[in-house]
Amino acid sequence: MKRYFLMAPALLVVIGMYLGILFLLVRATLLIDAMPHGAWHALARFGELFLGIALLLSGTVVATRLGVWLFQPPSEANQ
Repeated sequence: MKRYFLMAPALLVVIGMYLGILFLLVRATLLIDAMPHGAWHALARFGELFLGIALLLSGTVVATRLGVWLFQPPSEANQ
């Protein structure tokens, strides 16, 4: 029963986490677009791509684990 009260805050945490990730990636994109084109620009683009993949995958893992923890029925050993 306690877990039902945690659903709304967990949803807000997941939404906040994804909004934070997206704002970070947009900020990185704007900074990279302001750079002069060249080797450093290409390297920064690759880093931005790697950062985006890493952040979005880790956010998905955290949100999935939180959802499994909230919605998994309690086992007999925990009661």
